[in-house]
Amino acid sequence: ADAFVAAGVTAVLGGGCSSSTLSAALVLGISKIPQVAYSATSMALSDRTKFPLFTRVIPSDIAEVQALIALIHMFRWHRVGVIYCQEPYGESLFLALQSSISGSGAEIASAVGYSPNSSVETLRAVVQQLRQTMVFVIFVLATYIDARVALLALYREGV
Repeated sequence: ADAFVAAGVTAVLGGGCSSSTLSAALVLGISKIPQVAYSATSMALSDRTKFPLFTRVIPSDIAEVQALIALIHMFRWHRVGVIYCQEPYGESLFLALQSSISGSGAEIASAVGYSPNSSVETLRAVVQQLRQTMVFVIFVLATYIDARVALLALYREGV
């Protein structure tokens, strides 16, 4: 961040995802450099005490969670499963869903986290674990790349 200040940087646009944006926001905040994110949705970034100079041009993950809760109500699902990637985006979304679902008349019957960049074979084991709970609706909470692998594992397991 000192290099940014020395170079005369007055603000930063980015990062491209919540993980990189969180890291950058911590460093930029120390140097009092404002940051505007165009795709970071993690609710952790909404904490004004930790990130007073951070702002974004899209809503946080709470909008996505509200949409998931609306789907649960619309289709009258009572038990859902969740596969989430253990990185800032997936974890933030999962925690928000977990806290929001409690008053909805539904429950998360099973939730399984997995590491970013996991293999399809690793995720097949995660899917097998979820199958034992007999849920018929499974939410995948992950970035595009990690969700793609999870969806492939679901497909290969016949889910």
